[in-house]
Amino acid sequence: MPAGDRQRTWFPEMVEVLRAEWRAEMSSGDLIVLRDRLDNMLQHIRHARPITLAKALSVTTNMIHAEGRVCQDHDPPGLPQT
Repeated sequence: MPAGDRQRTWFPEMVEVLRAEWRAEMSSGDLIVLRDRLDNMLQHIRHARPITLAKALSVTTNMIHAEGRVCQDHDPPGLPQT
């Protein structure tokens, strides 16, 4: 896995748009528009393809988290109740 945040996925079509549209001299407004476009592309890809988001059990909170947010309470089997 290349260096970077493992929770973020760059699909080829997103990389293509980024390479075609990003410029070092872009205004902050143009960067926000590009960011929103890429985020919309990601949401569309996730919706259109059978992609399930990664989930992780936090041993500290004993809850399942997806994309950094709490999904639901969870008491996994075999762990003592607190």
